[in-house]
Amino acid sequence: MDLESLSRLVIDGMQNSLVVLGITSAKAQIQPEGSAEDVEAAGDALIPGRKDFASNFEKGIHKFNGRRQKMRASCAALATTTSEQERQERNSHANTEDLFVLLFMEHLLSTLFQATAELVEFADSKIADKTMEHSRLIFP
Repeated sequence: MDLESLSRLVIDGMQNSLVVLGITSAKAQIQPEGSAEDVEAAGDALIPGRKDFASNFEKGIHKFNGRRQKMRASCAALATTTSEQERQERNSHANTEDLFVLLFMEHLLSTLFQATAELVEFADSKIADKTMEHSRLIFP
């Protein structure tokens, strides 16, 4: 998954919550460039407002977590080098900073996905407990 697909995952999660909660309509969604209007062509794509959105969203998060674990394993493999020259290169200040920035950004993405997943679950729970069936006045 590249950065564009990760950001699309978060945008779709937030749009789904807005559509399910009735704040925006399904027609007011932000479409990715070059996307088709054909619903059947979308397949398992995340389409905000669909009944199976939460399960497809979870699949996207699991795909990210799988990639995240592979990256951590490769970082751990780099940390276990045995040659003295490799150890000195690894311990250089720039490499250490890059690694910490990468790990921090990975943690931020993980937190963002977790928060978006909780928002999707909240919106679905409001539909399940029939809260959204009642008329309500929204104050700005």
